[in-house]
Amino acid sequence: MNPEPIQPLTGARLWLAAVGLALANFVVILDTTITNVSVPHIAGGLAISPSQGTWTITSYAVAEAITVPLTGWLAARFGTYRTLVASLVGFALFSVLCGLARTIELMVVLRVFQGLCGGPLMPLTQTLMLRIFPQEKMGTANALWGVTTISAPILGPIIGGYISDNWSWPWIFYINLPVVLLCVAIVVTLVGRYETATERARIDTVGLILLVLFVGSFQLVLDLGREHDWFASTMITGLAITSFIAFGIFVIWELTDPHPVVDLRVLRYRSLWVGLISMALGYGGLFSMIVLIPLWLQSVIGYTASEAGHAMAFVGVFAILMAPVAGKAFDRFDPRILITCGMLWLVLVTFMRINWNTDGTFWDYSMPQLLQGIGMPFFFFGLMMFSLSAVPMNEVASAAGLLSFMRTVSGAAGTALSTSMWDSSTREARADLTGTLNGADANMAKLQAAGMDPDQARAMIERLVDAIQASGVKDLTIASNNAGIDNVGLGKLLRSRQVKKMISSYVGENKLFAELYLSGQLELEFTPQGTLAEKLRAGGAGIPAFFTRTGVGTIVAEGKPTQEFDGKTYVMERGIVPEVSLVKAYMADTSGNLRFRRTARNFNPNVAMAGKITVVEVEKIVEKGAIDPDDVHLPGIFVHRIVLNTTPEKRIEQRTTRKA
Repeated sequence: MNPEPIQPLTGARLWLAAVGLALANFVVILDTTITNVSVPHIAGGLAISPSQGTWTITSYAVAEAITVPLTGWLAARFGTYRTLVASLVGFALFSVLCGLARTIELMVVLRVFQGLCGGPLMPLTQTLMLRIFPQEKMGTANALWGVTTISAPILGPIIGGYISDNWSWPWIFYINLPVVLLCVAIVVTLVGRYETATERARIDTVGLILLVLFVGSFQLVLDLGREHDWFASTMITGLAITSFIAFGIFVIWELTDPHPVVDLRVLRYRSLWVGLISMALGYGGLFSMIVLIPLWLQSVIGYTASEAGHAMAFVGVFAILMAPVAGKAFDRFDPRILITCGMLWLVLVTFMRINWNTDGTFWDYSMPQLLQGIGMPFFFFGLMMFSLSAVPMNEVASAAGLLSFMRTVSGAAGTALSTSMWDSSTREARADLTGTLNGADANMAKLQAAGMDPDQARAMIERLVDAIQASGVKDLTIASNNAGIDNVGLGKLLRSRQVKKMISSYVGENKLFAELYLSGQLELEFTPQGTLAEKLRAGGAGIPAFFTRTGVGTIVAEGKPTQEFDGKTYVMERGIVPEVSLVKAYMADTSGNLRFRRTARNFNPNVAMAGKITVVEVEKIVEKGAIDPDDVHLPGIFVHRIVLNTTPEKRIEQRTTRKA
């Protein structure tokens, strides 16, 4: 059935409709990047571990990846306009429900439905954008739509970080509601008459099952591969094999079925499959950059998350400013030439990053991002225009769905591979560096003997509390002067329910600590601060127990032996000998001798001396002999491993101020 002739919009109505469609595409892409940076806050709010928190990303990504290639079938079955409106309404509804969720199980279910609704929005908005614009302005249409595709991943971390830090994490979902309502109002008012023809085609059940199996398995490989050491894991290997086999059968089935759920026959257009390959390479590289550069700025240069986000945001300046220029250029010149020029410009800018080092300024790191934005509209927007140039209007939805699917998958693949390579290289480099300080092989053996595999042992050295969390060890007993604050330090282990018992003198402002203790989920051996220090000092000195008057007659002394000395009652306290001690110090030399700053000398040396294995994080490492022997606060004989962190985050639990 031939579609009705398209009568494009004109004037203000055209641009208002274009803004509404572009904004709908923007909000769905923005949602994913906002959620990515807000995982720690979500995990804290739901009282789960960060690894569990990533399921808020994975569940959405899997659902979205499934529905994106289904867009063509949905548009043919129900109409492009109706499918778009339904998807927008569903996306808004489940966004609000996600913000109200208070358990990870409910959150995962709601994110799946949100992803199912959000997936079709990208190709549908692109399809309708091409229908409302005159033929001679197709370049402008693609540029306007494409700028939202590029800018959303850049603005997402900035907006998400601000909302999470200054409001609360549910608002990353609530903000979708007013934006979507505006989009719906514009679409219903101006775009309704551009509905596409429909047909009552049967549901390709087999194709749908194969699609879910193929895409779902592949997405899980990308999302969970790094966490499980890729193909060293039987689960990841099994998922990869399942995805490969399901993909092969899916392609054969869809090419031979008269009513395929994903119309792969649109690949007969050379411009489309060439564009798909180019899109995969281009977006894979783009999203790798979006992830790796902020990671490098934070972990190597010492930038905060906000500072790294601001440096990355410059990429959107020229991308937005050049979008209308690129759109007009595509209307006048051969898109192949403009695409090639855009690609060469991006390659040139990439070479500017080769000489980055730790001595650079903010503008040294920001300038390549700023200049990169000049070439992005010509490469990416032109590629989209070129890919769809030979596709008939009645097949645009299917073709646009495949393009969006390729962007989604290639971005996820690029991110997964780049972060995995980064993590592997930095892990090995840091292990080699710290290994030269204090007998790496011997200490690795000790950690492995405690039940950790080599990767976990290295991570133990590098990430301290995070590594303990990642190891999955349960029923921990932790002795600490302070239980930390929610979602930070030891608070992470409390959240992941890996701590069975706390030996603490002060629990601070940790709300979760109080909840777990009052509900009976956490044992607490409340210990006065001085007593705790003495228990650790005794453990380090080889003293099994000692007597003290502190706590006599209180809950502190319950169940402990008492004895009278000189007519006074004393309670016996046992020395503490931790399996692993995690300590922070200011400075170390290459022999492990330590210097502490100020009040850290009151407690930290005792902790370091007591541990069977002591891992110390320092801000500065100097050569042996650089620390005067009289200034050594703890000799290196007690230190087994050193981690260098030049810019540690020093949090304040609670600050009370008053006006002068």
